[in-house]
Amino acid sequence: MFKTTLAFLTLLPSIAIAQPGIRVLKIAIDQPVYTNQPLWIRAQATPSDNIRYPFHAAMEDIGCNRLEVKRDGVLLKPHPLSGTTSLDGILCGSAAPSGSPEDRLPIHVLYPLDKPGTYSIRWTVMMPNFNGHPDVLEPQAQSEWLTFEVKQSTPEQQEVWIQTMLANPPTGRGQLAGDYLPSILAAAPDPRVLQVFLKYLHSQDSMVAGMAASGIERLPLSEVLPAVTDSIEHGDPSDELAYFGSYHKGWTQEQQSRIVHAMIPFLQPSTALQSNQSPPYASTPVSAAIKMLHFIFYIPNHAWPENPNLATYADSQVLLAAPNIMARANENAVQELAIYLGSMQSSAHAHDLLLEIAKRTDTAGKQAQICLNWHRQ
Repeated sequence: MFKTTLAFLTLLPSIAIAQPGIRVLKIAIDQPVYTNQPLWIRAQATPSDNIRYPFHAAMEDIGCNRLEVKRDGVLLKPHPLSGTTSLDGILCGSAAPSGSPEDRLPIHVLYPLDKPGTYSIRWTVMMPNFNGHPDVLEPQAQSEWLTFEVKQSTPEQQEVWIQTMLANPPTGRGQLAGDYLPSILAAAPDPRVLQVFLKYLHSQDSMVAGMAASGIERLPLSEVLPAVTDSIEHGDPSDELAYFGSYHKGWTQEQQSRIVHAMIPFLQPSTALQSNQSPPYASTPVSAAIKMLHFIFYIPNHAWPENPNLATYADSQVLLAAPNIMARANENAVQELAIYLGSMQSSAHAHDLLLEIAKRTDTAGKQAQICLNWHRQ
C-alpha cells in the first residue's frame, strides 16, 4: 500500500569502470550563476540517453545519470534523495510529464551552491548491462570536467528573482514538475517557498504533488507540520497529502483533530459528485479524503497520536457517507471506501456495505471481495 523510495543517487548499483572510447557528452551552462539561485546544466544528448527530468516524483532523482561536482577542487557530497516516489517503472526510464524540458538537470537540487567560488562538474550517462549483468550500470557517455564560477547574489538580486518566480507560475504539469518547483527550491529556506510547495501538494496530479512533497522534505519539520495542517483546512485533499502525513511523525492531537474534521466535508453528498471528464480510476478529493482517514486510523506506523474517540467519530462519518459515495463517487473513491470498510473488522454495518460493493464488476468490486476476507463474519 505504501510507496517505496527509489534512490539512484544514494544507492546506485555497482558501476563499471569507464572504458576507453565511450561517447563524449557535450555539456554547457547557459546562464550567469549566483548563490542560492537555480542552475540547470544542459547536454547535447541522443534520444537513447532519455534525459527527461523529473524521472520520478523526487527532486533529487536523476535516473541513471551521474553528476559529480567540485568546489575549489574538492568533491561535494550530493543531497540524499527525498520524497515518496514509487519504484514502479522501467530501470532508467522517466516518468516526466509531457511538456517537461529535456536534456538538462538541476545542479542546485543535487548540490549546495550556497558559497561563491570556482566549481566544476562532470556528467556521466549510465545504462544497465543487459548482456547478462542488468544490476551493473555502465558508462554510455561522459563529459569532460566543465568549470564555472558561482558569484555571490545580493539581497536585491535574490528578492527580484523570488518575486518574479512567485508572480509567474506556469500552468502546465510538465513545466511545474520539470522546471518551476525544482527551480524555486533554490530559494529555501525562504518561508515563501513552503507556501508554494503547500499549494501544489494539494494537486490531484501525482507528479506535481509528489515534486512538491519532495521539496518540502528540505524544510524544517517543525515549520512544515503546522503549515500543512493549516493548508489542509483551506484546500482539497490529495493522495500525496495522505502519504505525506503518514510518512512523518510529530503530529499533535490538536493537528490530527483539525485534519480529520477537515476531511469529513469531502465525504458528504455535495462533494461526492464527480466530473464525467475524469477517468473512473482517477484520484479525487473524495478518494483522497478516505485514504487520509484510513492512513490516520488504520496504518500502524505510529505517525499519528492514539485517539480512540476521534477514530470512532471518523468511522461513523464514513459509514454515514458510504451509501452516497457508492452511488455517486467514481470507481477509485469506492475502492478506497472498500479498503476503509475492510479495516473496520468488528463492524457489521461495514460488512453489509462491503457485500453491496462486492456486487460490482469493476475494480472496486474486486477490492471489496478481498476486503471481505478480512472480516470474521
